[in-house]
Amino acid sequence: MTDILDYDYAALLLTRAEYEGPFATPPAPLALATAERPRWLDVGGASAFFEAAPTFAKKMLGASPRADLGETRAIVLAPRADDPNAGKGPQDEHVRSNPPTGYQPYYYYVGGKPGRDNFRLHEWSKDHAPNHLGGTMRPCQAVPEMSPFYVEFEEYFGGYNFGGGNAQLDFKAMKFDWACG
Repeated sequence: MTDILDYDYAALLLTRAEYEGPFATPPAPLALATAERPRWLDVGGASAFFEAAPTFAKKMLGASPRADLGETRAIVLAPRADDPNAGKGPQDEHVRSNPPTGYQPYYYYVGGKPGRDNFRLHEWSKDHAPNHLGGTMRPCQAVPEMSPFYVEFEEYFGGYNFGGGNAQLDFKAMKFDWACG
């Protein structure tokens, strides 16, 4: 996949057996004269992230992770029972290119008048976690048009660098978008 800045990304879709199986060591990087060996290949992604941004990483991870490629943090799924966007493709009603999906933004403006003082969150969106599968999207910038089968994640979820932002990956269309905050 290629993003708006023409950078390439890849997603590895695993079977259940592969996901639950033993950890696989990443392949060695190609020998390029202009590229250093990424630090995460030696100490793991979580540890490299902690070394690069300790104040931010400690806030996100809670404690210093082990220097190990297999270091992981538990992920918990909880249904968003009151999410009116479950099963709907995210889209911005003002710039959409596909037929309406019935998707609703997580915010509104009092009296329909845009402005900082009139900005409000819908009650149903207040407990939504930033890392999630489908439903209501909260991108740092514009809402990318995607299928209902997407995941949204913040950069501390794995230590990616989105400039203080977040990303969305549409598994159905294999489309990737990110924005800085």
